[in-house]
Amino acid sequence: MDLIFKERTYMKAAICTSYGSPEVLQIQEILKPIPKDSEILVKIMASAVNSGDVRVRSLNVKGILKVIMRLVLGISKPRKPVLGTVFSGVVESIGSKVSKFKVGNKVFGMTGFSFGTHTEYIAINQNNNILEMPQNASFEDAASIVFGGQTALYYLSKSKIAYKKNAKVLILGATGSVGSAAVQIAKYYNAHVTAVCSADGEKMVSELGVTDVILYDKQDFSQHSGRFDIIFDAVGKYSKKQCRHLLNSSGVYVSVSIGYASENIKQLQQLKEMFEKLQIWSGLYLAVFFVIHVGAVMVGRVVLQLDTNFYFGAAGINAFPFNLFFIPYYTLAILSFFAHIASIHAQKMKIRILRITPSIQSFIIICIGTVVMMIVFYGLTNKFSGVSIPKEYQILIGK
Repeated sequence: MDLIFKERTYMKAAICTSYGSPEVLQIQEILKPIPKDSEILVKIMASAVNSGDVRVRSLNVKGILKVIMRLVLGISKPRKPVLGTVFSGVVESIGSKVSKFKVGNKVFGMTGFSFGTHTEYIAINQNNNILEMPQNASFEDAASIVFGGQTALYYLSKSKIAYKKNAKVLILGATGSVGSAAVQIAKYYNAHVTAVCSADGEKMVSELGVTDVILYDKQDFSQHSGRFDIIFDAVGKYSKKQCRHLLNSSGVYVSVSIGYASENIKQLQQLKEMFEKLQIWSGLYLAVFFVIHVGAVMVGRVVLQLDTNFYFGAAGINAFPFNLFFIPYYTLAILSFFAHIASIHAQKMKIRILRITPSIQSFIIICIGTVVMMIVFYGLTNKFSGVSIPKEYQILIGK
């Protein structure tokens, strides 16, 4: 009887050959997985190297923990040599019992202690922590929001942030993957965030919309005079004892050093919804001001026969949409809109209103436009603090 063997194909993967420095990682070819009945085969388009991968690869723990980790992960090297816990990609094939996904779906997810995402393909059960990607997310976006976002969401959920109205939150280590995600999640829940980071990270947290920043290399955060509803140590460097005096009477302290941030599909769904909601609001925000600006320009060009190229150049509209988060664009768009309306009013209006002449009426329109512009400018710059709108106004960029 003839035996028929299916030809197996290979793929590239980053193999952790032993514990140690980054040099222990080698690119090797391994067998490409074949999905089982309830599994999907995902072609990985993006992944990330997170602190968990570094800790496993380097075995950077002390004392008895090192012995425990060797027993759990592998004595001389990881039993699962392909590290990586987050991914995004495209479903290439599915098992016979798969009902949740179709070939071609764009998906993202996390594997936890199963690892295995630092490779070209992964076979994963359809019921594991995997979902279709957020709408309008790139593969890089989808992969980057998972690790920091899931960890931050786990600990902030323990602090009951969703039930604390306008909570005051202190985030220690606000520029890491977990910390930057925590900043954005806290702001999603309308919390007032104070970030602790180094001077090098000040610009980054400012771009995330944080106005209260404590630079730990210039001042001791523990000497801060404020009191907080939540203190989140996103690096696990500090103790509750060091922070207790900064909490209000009902304040909560949470830290990544306390417990394990267990993963579940609900967290992944929340991250997806947060990303999509902010994308929707960002799109509406852009659309409104784009219509205002174009409307103002067209009124000037068609009705008043003005050369409105100046407005396009001044506002950076030629680079649409990349320069749309440029604050002068909004202020100029609003002011130009009211200025055009005032000009039309001055030319067409022939009667007094409440004994006010048309020219004064036009001046009042310009004043109203100036007030509206200042209100918007006030909001966009965080109370005139000079903070610009983030380059990408979306949740969990996962730096």
